[in-house]
Amino acid sequence: MLITCGTTEPIIAGDRYEGVTSAYAVLFFGANEQVLNSAVIPVINDPNESQETRDAAAKYLVDDQGKAIARQIHDERKCR
Repeated sequence: MLITCGTTEPIIAGDRYEGVTSAYAVLFFGANEQVLNSAVIPVINDPNESQETRDAAAKYLVDDQGKAIARQIHDERKCR
């Protein structure tokens, strides 16, 4: 993403650039989605965590939306 977009935080990713970066790694570099999400999902689902913490953790989640954005960056060179 840095090479394609000139930044690690492309506009197209919004405030979810961490999750999009992870999705990019899963789709194009063979990263393990389950391993990446295994640190995030327990925080998101923990009722003892504050909503702020759960929302922040969700930005790191590899999901279908993040994968779609990662594909646009990779395939279409779309950064905005």
